[in-house]
Parts: sequence; C-alpha cells; structure tokens
Amino acid sequence: MAVVYPQPMDIDPGEDPSSLLSAELSAEQPTEQSVSLSVDREPDHSEIIAKFTAAHQHQLRLYLRRPGVKTLLSNASTLLKTLEEKGIQLSMNRGTPPLPTLFSTLKLFNIDTEYQVCSGYFQKAGVFFSAVGNTMNNTGCLTSMLYSKGSVILFTRMADEDVASIAASPFLKQISSMCNRKGLPARTKVEAFLTMGCLKSGWQGIDEAVKDKPLDRALLINISSICHSKGLPEKAKLEAFLKLACLKKGWQGDNEAVKNRPLDRALLSNISSMCQAKGLPEKAKVEAFLKLACLNEGWQGDDEAVKGKPLNRALLSNISSMCHGRGLPEKTKVEAFLKLACLKEGWQGDDEAVKDRPLHRALVTNIAAMSSCKGLPEKGKVEAFLKLGCLKQGWQGDDEAVKNKPLDQALLSNISSMCHFKGFPEKVEVEAFLKQACLKAEWQGDDEAVKNKPLDRALLSNISSMSSGKGLPEKAKVEAFLKLACLKEGWQGDDEAVKGRPLDWALVTNIASMFSRKGLPEKGKVEAFLKLACLKEGWQGDDEAVKDRPLHRALVTHISSMYHGKGLPEKAKLEAFLKLACLKEGWQGDDEAVKDRPLHRPLVTHISPMYHGKGLPEKAKLEAFLKLACLKEGWQGDDEAVKGRPFHRALVTHISSICNGKGLPEKAEVEAFLKLGCLKEGWRGDDEAVKNKPLDLLLISNLSLMCHSKGLPETAQVEAFLKLGCLKEGWQGNDKAVKGKPLDRAMVSNISSMCHARGLPETAQVEAFLKLGCLKEGWQGIDEAVKDKPLDRALVTNICFIHHGKGLPENAKLEAFLRLRS
Repeated sequence: MAVVYPQPMDIDPGEDPSSLLSAELSAEQPTEQSVSLSVDREPDHSEIIAKFTAAHQHQLRLYLRRPGVKTLLSNASTLLKTLEEKGIQLSMNRGTPPLPTLFSTLKLFNIDTEYQVCSGYFQKAGVFFSAVGNTMNNTGCLTSMLYSKGSVILFTRMADEDVASIAASPFLKQISSMCNRKGLPARTKVEAFLTMGCLKSGWQGIDEAVKDKPLDRALLINISSICHSKGLPEKAKLEAFLKLACLKKGWQGDNEAVKNRPLDRALLSNISSMCQAKGLPEKAKVEAFLKLACLNEGWQGDDEAVKGKPLNRALLSNISSMCHGRGLPEKTKVEAFLKLACLKEGWQGDDEAVKDRPLHRALVTNIAAMSSCKGLPEKGKVEAFLKLGCLKQGWQGDDEAVKNKPLDQALLSNISSMCHFKGFPEKVEVEAFLKQACLKAEWQGDDEAVKNKPLDRALLSNISSMSSGKGLPEKAKVEAFLKLACLKEGWQGDDEAVKGRPLDWALVTNIASMFSRKGLPEKGKVEAFLKLACLKEGWQGDDEAVKDRPLHRALVTHISSMYHGKGLPEKAKLEAFLKLACLKEGWQGDDEAVKDRPLHRPLVTHISPMYHGKGLPEKAKLEAFLKLACLKEGWQGDDEAVKGRPFHRALVTHISSICNGKGLPEKAEVEAFLKLGCLKEGWRGDDEAVKNKPLDLLLISNLSLMCHSKGLPETAQVEAFLKLGCLKEGWQGNDKAVKGKPLDRAMVSNISSMCHARGLPETAQVEAFLKLGCLKEGWQGIDEAVKDKPLDRALVTNICFIHHGKGLPENAKLEAFLRLRS
C-alpha cells in the first residue's frame, strides 16, 4: 500500500501549525470542521441567533427590538444566503459545541455597545464571499486571518472594492495562509506581493525578463508554506532566498557552476516542508544542511567517500517528512539516525552483522511515515518497534516461532500507513489488530473457522488505505464494515439474498479508494451510494428502467478514482455529471443531437484519471476540453481543417496519462505542447524541416510514460532531452560523431521505462548511465578493458525491465548486481 508523505503545500486557512498533521495534497481538507449550510430563503432570527456564542445569544435576544441589532441580524442573514448560493460551507471551531468561526470570531465584542462593528463585519464578510472564486469551499479563508479584535475592526473599515479585490485573487488560499492570525492585508500590499518578478515563472534575478510571465503557482505554494502565519514576505528577503545557489539544480557547493540553472523544485519542496511556518531560512543554514555528507548517495559513515556524490533524494524526502515544520535538523541528529544499524538491510538485532550493509530504503520510508512531523526518532524506540515478533513473516501469535524470520515488509507498509503521523504503535495494539479473525482469508463472520488462515493481504491493504493516518482501527468497526451485505457479490438491495456470499473485492477496493484517509464508512452511506440508479448499466436518466440492472462496474471504478479520498459523491452531482451531453457518443458540440446516445466509455476512461482525487469536473471546463481541435485526428495547427473529425484516441490517452491527477489542461498548454517541432516525425533539431510532418506518436508515448502525473512538460525540457547525443544511434561517448543521426528508439524506450512517472531525466544522469563500463559488451569487472566496446543492448533492455519506474540505476549497485549474475 503506497504511503503518502507530507510535502509543503498550501496551509489551509485557520490551521494551527502546532497541531498540523498533514501538508500533502490531502492538505486540501479544511482544518476547521466544515458543515453544510441549511438556511431557509427567509431565515428567522432564532435560526441565525443560534450560530452565535452563548453570551451573544443572550444579548441578541435581550436587545432584539433595537434597530441596530436588527440590522446586524439582517446583514448576517444576507451573508448566509450568499454562502448558500455559492456552496461555501461554514468552518467550525473546536469548541464544545462547535460554532461557526464566522460568528465565534466576534466573541471579543459586546453586542450591546459594539453592535455597529459587528453589523459592519457581516456586511464586509458578505462583500468578501460574494467575490471569492469557485475554489474556496469554506469560510476559514477569511476567519483564519481575523484572529484579534483589532483585525476585525480594521476589516470593517476597509473599502468594499479593496475587500472584493483581495477575495477575488486566484491566490487567496496562499494569502490567507501567510496572513493567518495577521488580519486581512491591505490591498496595496497584496498587489505589490503578487507582482514581484521573483515569483514569476523562469525568474533568474532579472524582473524585466519575466514581466509578461505568469506567477509560478508551485513556487508561491512553497513560499506560503514557509511563511505561514508570518505575513507577506518582503521583496528583498524573498529575492535573497530565491537567489540562493544551493537551491539550484546540480549544486554541489560551487555557486558559480549553477548560476544559470533553474531552481531545484523537489529540493525547494523539501526545504519548505521542514521550514513550514518558520519563515525564510538563512543562507548559511540551508547551505550547511545541504552540504551534509550523510545526505549523499552511498554514505556509510565516511564523508570523504561520498564527496562529489549527489543528494539522496528519497532519503531527503524522508528526512523532510519527519522534520516537517521543525526546521532544518542538526548534523549530529541526522547522522545519528542514519547510522542506526536497525535501519540497515538484513538487521535481525545484531548491529555488528550489518555494519557494512546499506540502509533499507523501504524500511526508512515506513519509519518516516509513522514519524512524520514528529522529528527524527530515537534509537531505542525504533529498535523496540522493529523487534516486534508480530511484524515478522509468518507470525500467527507465537513470537518464538518467528524469531529468526525477516520483517514482513508489506505488513509494515500497511501498519505505517495507518500510523502515519501517529508515531510507533505499542506492541499490544499491533498484536490485537493482527489477531483479528475478520482480517483473515475467507472470514464470513465465524472466527473459529479461520483461526489457522493467513491474513487477507488485499483486505489489509484496503483497510490501511481507509485508516491511513487514523491509527489501527478497532475490531468492532472492522467487523461491522466487513459484514455489510451491500459489499457482497450480487447484492441488489436484499441483504438476505447474499447471506453466505463472499465480499465483492472490486467493489471493496472502490469504496476503500473513496474513503482513503477518511476511516471506515457507515453502513447507511455505502448502501445509499450503491443503490443509486445512475450507477447501473444502461442508465439514461430513468431510474425505473434500470431498477433490476447490475452496477456498471467500470463506471463505479471511474467515479471512485475521481473521488479518491473525498468520500461518496452526492446523488444530484453524480446524476448531473452522468447526464452531460458532452460525455455521450458522437458529441460534437450539439447536445440535442446526442440526447438518446449512451455514455462514451473510452472518453470517461480518459477523463477520470485526470480528475483522480479531484471530484467531478465542471461542465464548462469539460466541454471546453472536449472541443479542443488540437486533440482531433490530423490537426496541424489549423482548427478549421479538422472540424467534424473524431478525437485522436491514442493522443488523448497520452495527454490523460501526463495530466493524471492534474485536472483538465488549458487549451494554450495543450496546443503549445502539440506544436513542438521536436515531437514530429523525423525531427533532427530543425523545426522548419518538419513543420508539415505528423506527430511522432511513439515518441509521445515515451514522453507520456516519463511524465505520467507530472503535467505537460515545458518546451525547453523536452527539446533538451531529445537533443541528447547519447540518445542517438551509434553514440559511443562522442556527441559530434552522431550529429544528424536519428534517435535510438530502443534506447529512448528503455530510458522512458526506467524513468516512468519520474519526469524527464537530466542530461548528466543519462550520459553517466550510458557511459557505464559495466553496460558494455564483454565487461568482466574492468572498465578499461571495454572502453571501446559498444553497449550490450540486450543487457540494457534487461536492466530496464528490472528498473522499470525506479529511475536510472547507480553504478555501484549495477556493478554488484552484474557480478552476481556472472
């Protein structure tokens, strides 16, 4: 089961860094509990008054007849109507009972004497939420900033146009994060911040060079994470931070060597994760941290031995996860953690036996998950956890029987997922969980019947997904979930009819996906979802016509993908989506012409990956994407020429893969990508020579493999990769000798396989890999002996199969593997 680790993202409005448990893309969940509004069109006073604090409720009822109090309640009523119309939820505080923060923010005011300020507050809040964009779904974006009495008073004195301008900003979430508890910033400050050249795409120190470029959203998210609750940063400090050479790609200590290099985005994310809510770190501290030899690949305790080696990125991500929001860790603490013998491959309790072994990467990742945001764990706690007999392969309750067995890594991954952010669980907790009969293969409610059966691994993965970050679930809750008749094969609404049937595993997996990190779902919600007629085969809007039809399995899978980690969708929204004419077979823009047509299955298949974990797409965005002429067969830049043509299926598949989980790409982005000369058949570096040539679909297929879930790559990156001399036919280390030669297609395919979902590799990495002596024909351990020999193509292909999706292998590991083979 994959485990998600916190990386610096937007800090949700109202979030208290001390209680932060996640800044990952599950960071999209509001920290303040949200509840759906249920307000009548003409709410009476009692309904509105009930949302105030107890003290305010008393005052409001006492002075209800006062004109000023009536105005206050009228403004509050108008505000609530605005929120209802825009589908914005009330964020709730953590009080008992919880109250809407929009109302509890006024707790410091006296309604009797300060009703005018309170009334003005609701009026300004109405202006604010009337202007916010569609991405804001709760009121925390405002109330998190208005923490003090003074900040509320200043808010009421702001001009309506200034309030609306700030609220309408597409970067409101980031502004709210940085200004958490700081008050709504002045419009002039916001505008000055959002026009800084250093925040624009491609900035290298010269504002003029990027004046027409858009703001770099990913960069702004990282900055807002670092500056959470610190206010908008000053230009000078921000520029100084972003000019740090140590944050650029390829930095090894020499600033001059990287002066024209772009920022290392992955590195910046790691730094911002550790420095979340700490403010921009000083140059000396960042450099000192990044110079730590223990963070370099292959470190075993000897700094000199890894001099010149690159950073171990996976390790850095693990460190940043554990130190999230704790600042950059000290050298001694990092080294002490990385020297732990219990983290090395093959450790069974004897430190001496593994002293020369490398770190067990998967194990470190699992430890990092449990210790996320908790700092680097102590040796005693790590060892005690890893010595648990119940975590070893084949454990059935007897520790002695498995004392010499290795750790069950798959099981450890499941446990670490459930205990993400929770620290190491106690022995009794883990044992009690793993002894649950309901987790064993073929369990149907009779514990005795499965007492000797092994754990059901697929089931355990689903349970760990739903319980990720929630801790180990209680037996009663797990059993109640697994006894749900609606999850059994063939269920159509009659529980008795499926008594004794096994669980429908595909369906359980779909439910688990939607409830990832949300805990085990309640019976009523699951049954209501699975009874939806719109999820049945052949549904066209008439529920009665499909009442006896089975579930449309592929459709349920697509819906579960889009609702991954979001819970179950509402009936109205789901039906509205499935009724969209643009999703029907043969749609070309005319809804009426396809009103009786069925859903276009392949099209829904392409849409769902792009909206993985994002919910259902909006009609306007979906239609705009599906009208793109550039996605039609034969498009060469002229939209009119392909009018009426069908979609290019293979091309849409590749775009869907690249944009997996990213949402629908904008027209300009797709067109710019598909107009690249380097993507056309026969390209050798001259765009003009191939301007009328068709797209090279095999090449696009390779790019989509590497850029899976990464979004459409930039022109410069694609061209730089495809111009690599080492990827051309006949390359032996001399780029000039292969100038003008075509791409070595087999080699590009091999590289793309190893770099699956890792993005386009850097020139230095590819060249270093292809220059390895151990990959040449006849290698026997001596590189010099084969320096003029060609690459062993069959060997490279075999290596690529082994390293699929794992990146380009390191020289030392590859040589060790090849020596074993021989």
